[in-house]
Amino acid sequence: MSNIDEDLYIFGYGSLTWRPSEDLAKTEVSQGILNDPSFVRVWGQYSTDHRGDETTFGCVCNLLRTEELTTYFEAQTSYPPPAPPKAVPYQGASSGVLGSLYLLPAATKAKTLADLDVREKGGYEREIVSVLKIDPTDATKPLTPVSALLYRGSTTPDDVTRSRVGNFWARILYDIDYAVHTFSASVGPSGWNGDYILNLDTWLESMDKKYAHIPNLPSDSATRLLSERLRLFLLRAKEENIGVLFAYGVGNNEHEQLGIKNPDAASASPPSRPFESDNMDQIIRGLWELALPLPAYLPPVEPVMPYSPSAVPRVQLRSLQCGGSHTVLVTTGNQCYSFGSNAASQLPPSPTPHIRAAALGHAHTLLLTTSNTLLVFGSDSHGQCSPPSSLSDESTSKLAIFAGPHTSGCITTDGIAHVWGCSKYNQSGTFKHPSHPSTTFTQVALGMRHTILLDSDGAVYAIGDNRNLQLGSAGPSSSSLRLVPVPPTSSISSGWSHCIAVTKSGSMFGWGRNDHGQLGLGHVTSPSSPTLVPAPYPKTDEPLKVAECGPEYTVVTSSTGQPYGCGWNEHGTLGVGDTADRPNFTEIKVDGSVLRQGVELMGVGGAHIMIV
Repeated sequence: MSNIDEDLYIFGYGSLTWRPSEDLAKTEVSQGILNDPSFVRVWGQYSTDHRGDETTFGCVCNLLRTEELTTYFEAQTSYPPPAPPKAVPYQGASSGVLGSLYLLPAATKAKTLADLDVREKGGYEREIVSVLKIDPTDATKPLTPVSALLYRGSTTPDDVTRSRVGNFWARILYDIDYAVHTFSASVGPSGWNGDYILNLDTWLESMDKKYAHIPNLPSDSATRLLSERLRLFLLRAKEENIGVLFAYGVGNNEHEQLGIKNPDAASASPPSRPFESDNMDQIIRGLWELALPLPAYLPPVEPVMPYSPSAVPRVQLRSLQCGGSHTVLVTTGNQCYSFGSNAASQLPPSPTPHIRAAALGHAHTLLLTTSNTLLVFGSDSHGQCSPPSSLSDESTSKLAIFAGPHTSGCITTDGIAHVWGCSKYNQSGTFKHPSHPSTTFTQVALGMRHTILLDSDGAVYAIGDNRNLQLGSAGPSSSSLRLVPVPPTSSISSGWSHCIAVTKSGSMFGWGRNDHGQLGLGHVTSPSSPTLVPAPYPKTDEPLKVAECGPEYTVVTSSTGQPYGCGWNEHGTLGVGDTADRPNFTEIKVDGSVLRQGVELMGVGGAHIMIV
């Protein structure tokens, strides 16, 4: 770096091109080209100035050398593949970088550098680079090499930063669609993320015109492409009133039930194609953050900066449900959206308005409207889409709806549980409390051949097939409700043949079939009675928040929102990086970004999971 009594050039390649600090704006300003063609302007960095919030990061541009860019790609362990896809605009990039040069007088240098350090908020590296200066008075003159100070995002983040951002910014480099959705919706301390790229793109366009006579002027095709895609998406979002939802998915994506377009899928396009990527196959092996643009039906957002397009609003969910191979979302605005397999016509139209709840079975969907109407879609092979006529009546008030593989259910305001569909094992019917007529049922969980119910006192009852001890004790199948010996319970869930109860104290008991380790007991032997499940996390006194059963696996979240899974994993549903079963609860990995806040909503399907 130059001595303190010498003038100093500052080279700006990002926001300093169109928004210099107050001191820099008063200095001599010119343009220059980095005298190092290995530098590439990319959209991702490990800066804490992320233009996003704690739920969704934003990203800003950075400078990387081509060998550093290769390292970014090679750092990905599972998705995407180590080699960048052809669609990535940075592939083969080596064109130099056009930026602004500020001549910083020695008298104000110390103050301005201190201001820059605060402005950049850490996470940056400094270095002296050679820049070919364009004469500000006569651009036709030969370019003059000068030395300049460069700030760029750190390529070696500290452990704290890495733990916060994971591979988020590396992913921005190769996932164009995700990058566009991040630009569109992220708003943070530095403003709206989209302003950054649009202003830089406008500046680059003006420089292209101003210096058209300079041969080999860097064109920065990546920024131009990303900006073009962003403008198109903003226009679409405005015309179609679209918002963006950031969610996570893992597991089987054969029918695009994760909301990710599968280029190899032979099925017809689902009504919603929210996210496209050429890097996905049929199995997603780690929690993969999705950006799903959905009609938002929200009031327009005021522009973050004058004369700028506004940020796309965030879609907020009321419910997230996963079925055998399909997914249904219900927004806080009571709009329902669906995607995935529609082989049995199980997908409701997108959007379906006035929906307050959804429940999904193997190939059917139940919706409950705000006016108390029950809507059914999909396979009726076992009568699961043929509720009793009394339940179709709006006058019968329904508190909640439930779905199993081939059965459906609801609880009415009188606390009576109604189950219909497959009844071969007496698991269907109208269930009133067997012991205390004044006690109500509050929750129903439907298995393949059995039903379990939770009452308002925390007692659990079971009925139906018992060949896998899913009724909670040894003995024959039962045609009447049988009390399950578990402590006072706050929630229940059932897979095909296994059951989980979360007690009011936050512990977990499991019973039923355990051949894949779906009870999380550390072995594959089915217990003879409900058994206390070891806490899946090191802090054993931390209570569980949620426990949900898939067909032959279980997913739970701690009170801090960290998800864990156990059991059947043939389709990578547990998100542990492979397809081997797990008899112990194992932390679900995050791939491509990080789970920045704990799980708020979770949908557990046939072989896929979605989390918000």
